[in-house]
Amino acid sequence: MSTWDVEVVGLAGRSADNSTFEFQKGMGQRREIDYQAWLLSSDLERVIVDCGPNPREGTSRDVNVERGVGELLGSTAGLVTDVVLTHAHWDHMGGLRDFPHARIWMQQAEWDFIRSPYVKVPAIGRYYGDTSALQEAHNEGRLRLVSGVAEVRPGIRVRWSGGHTPGHQTVDVDMPSGLGVVCGDLVPVIDNIIDGTLPGIFTDALECVDAIERVVASRPQALYTGHDRDAAVHALDWAWITTWNAGGTR
Repeated sequence: MSTWDVEVVGLAGRSADNSTFEFQKGMGQRREIDYQAWLLSSDLERVIVDCGPNPREGTSRDVNVERGVGELLGSTAGLVTDVVLTHAHWDHMGGLRDFPHARIWMQQAEWDFIRSPYVKVPAIGRYYGDTSALQEAHNEGRLRLVSGVAEVRPGIRVRWSGGHTPGHQTVDVDMPSGLGVVCGDLVPVIDNIIDGTLPGIFTDALECVDAIERVVASRPQALYTGHDRDAAVHALDWAWITTWNAGGTR
């Protein structure tokens, strides 16, 4: 069985309103968050989950991104064969052009959504930046559109979650220590799990509930949340997590 090491690649940080990450909780309270990517390594293979914001987009949104993910990775960026996007928000796919030869994995539902009229609504479209790199990958035959569960490489599986966006997906990673789950913004901060709160941004609350319960029920050895600072890897005592049904609502 192939196993993968997971490395968190920090790209930028800022102070944000807590309710952006926990729905209707701590409104007006500040929370320190990070923008990041996740590098998966197995022997000579490299896969990136999300690729963070790029410096230009960050500047336009008052986020100081000094170096993009490709520059931070250096020569390692050339070894990346696959980029998995949990979703297409600006801060998770801004570095796509740093991997011009990699396959790009996303859910069909996300691809359909970013080309729908809904993204023209300011309340929704503000979270989406320049998606032309995705169109380029599609034109070049590098975009892999999946529905539901799919294997990216042996030991790496994507799993549709919805909730945060219509085509949001989580990533199961077989690690030497057991299962790891890269949650994207289904679980932007660990308090969503501990306190039973939804992400602050979502398109379907019930999809969030179902998907978070599936993550909890899988009892991963390591949980990688979308925006936590200084706690990017969470090893929880799942026996004490009682805020979610953990059996799945459906």
